[in-house]
Amino acid sequence: MAAAELSVPQEVAATTETEFAIRSICVGLSEFVKLGAAHNAPEVALQFLAQGFERLTKLILILGTLEQEGWLMSKKDLQNKKKAGHRVDQLLSRVIELCETTGFAEGSPAMVDDLDFLKNDARLSMLVEVIADFGDSGRYNSLDILVGESPNGGPREAFEDLKFDVLADYPEWEAKLASPEFNQFYEVLYGDLMEVLQHFARSLCRMFSLGLLGQPGKRMTAIVQPFIKLRDQDLRPRAAGCGG
Repeated sequence: MAAAELSVPQEVAATTETEFAIRSICVGLSEFVKLGAAHNAPEVALQFLAQGFERLTKLILILGTLEQEGWLMSKKDLQNKKKAGHRVDQLLSRVIELCETTGFAEGSPAMVDDLDFLKNDARLSMLVEVIADFGDSGRYNSLDILVGESPNGGPREAFEDLKFDVLADYPEWEAKLASPEFNQFYEVLYGDLMEVLQHFARSLCRMFSLGLLGQPGKRMTAIVQPFIKLRDQDLRPRAAGCGG
């Protein structure tokens, strides 16, 4: 089915939205690497990451559906809480479904690898769930506590769960858990998580250049280029995708 054409205002809106998403992710990553043993203000990093990845996945869904299926999603389609709402984990599932049902992923080895990562990486799944919980309701955690509510968990608790998941890969650090030296582990922890986040961003951004989003996506490749150009060995350094 031939894709419908975007109007000029829609093209401008798509470009603006792409820039907003990428800048939000970059700010989130920059804040993410500042987190220390106390998980200082993870809300700041999560706010920008949740906002950026929500916008990026929704943009991929809109342009990808237009290109691959020939129809333009409505605001109601996009905001339907049964299908995702603000939850990045459910939006990601819809992006994966779009790639699979259209057969697009079969045409590119890079896309096959990216889709395998998006579907099967356990640590990515944990991180995306943390981001999704924050974007859906966790961003009000501190306000809820302030007004006397008792929310279940919060960003700091979520990062503790991530810490122990990563720690299981490092028995040498696990043995030092009760020692002052253990504080040095947090550089390893956030390095590992940073690698996953940048891999996530790269996998989504490559959909622009590989054709899933058609010509509108290719025209915006320059905006997502900071992540597209990342090599595997570049994923771990601090905010590499943002030029940091």
